[in-house]
Amino acid sequence: MGTKELKVGYVTLDSDTGGLDYRAIADIMTIEGKTMGHSTVRNIIMKLMEKFAASLMAANGVVDDPAEVAKGPMFQKMIASYLQEIYSTRTKV
Repeated sequence: MGTKELKVGYVTLDSDTGGLDYRAIADIMTIEGKTMGHSTVRNIIMKLMEKFAASLMAANGVVDDPAEVAKGPMFQKMIASYLQEIYSTRTKV
């Protein structure tokens, strides 16, 4: 799969998998004493996704704009799935 396929579409949130939207994350952070709005949460998450994209692209010799790849719903779902797998593996031990 090329980077073009990773950039197509729009991200949707799936509450069935326990995902939280940006407002819910902002509310939790505010309750915990770190006041922030949903746009700040979105910006932080997108910067993190961009770092994931840049690292994965560099490791695989892919030349493209990490910021554009990071916006893609397929890329974000892949990262979310991978992180969920890591979390599930570590909590079973």
